Amino acid sequence: MSTMRVISLLWPYKTIFAFEPENQLARRNDWQQQQQQRQQQLQQQHRQAGNSDIRERNFVCVECGKAYAVHRSLWRHLKFECVNAKPKLACDACPYESPHKWCMENHKKRHHSNVCN
Repeated sequence: MSTMRVISLLWPYKTIFAFEPENQLARRNDWQQQQQQRQQQLQQQHRQAGNSDIRERNFVCVECGKAYAVHRSLWRHLKFECVNAKPKLACDACPYESPHKWCMENHKKRHHSNVCN
């Protein structure tokens, strides 16, 4: 026995009617249910895991007390972000300073494009 199923891929312009055997329809429904169950299991596992994946922050800045899980992040913080981080680059046309080359380039393009060109 076959069941009629509407395929509306081309909707709203054209609707295609197709006949599909019941066993094929049942297999598709089983597969969809399995997918939904697997998705629910994954979501539940994710909720149960919670914050267990968060690493301890063992690397602490002596200047401001901010902590990091990776030594490289602390190094970057000390070099560019911390209270005592000194800007290494200064603008030629104004008192603006920045520790980042890309930041200085953007500043010059934005504020001094007529002077630089």
